[in-house]
Amino acid sequence: MPNARRRLHIVFEDRPEEAVRVDRAWLLGLSADEAFDRGSQAGLLFDRKIRAMWIVDRTAGDEVRRVYGQAPAEIKDRYDAFLSQAE
Repeated sequence: MPNARRRLHIVFEDRPEEAVRVDRAWLLGLSADEAFDRGSQAGLLFDRKIRAMWIVDRTAGDEVRRVYGQAPAEIKDRYDAFLSQAE
C-alpha cells in the first residue's frame, strides 16, 4: 500500500510551468518512492517526459526527501537543507 505521508510532485516537459501533485489513484498501487524510481530510470511517467520531480514527506515538516531533474530553486534549497540535516 502506498505511503500517504510521502507525496510525489512532477513537472512534465510538455507543461514546464506546472507542478502536479500526484495523488494515490495515479500511482496504481505504487508507493511515491517506487514511482520516483521508475520515472528517474525511464525519464518518463504516465507516458509523459519528466522535466523534474520530487518527494515531500508530510510527517517531517514537509521536507523534500528526493529530487530528480530541473526542480525549481525553492525545491532544491529545501532538499539541500534536508541533506545538511542528515550529515
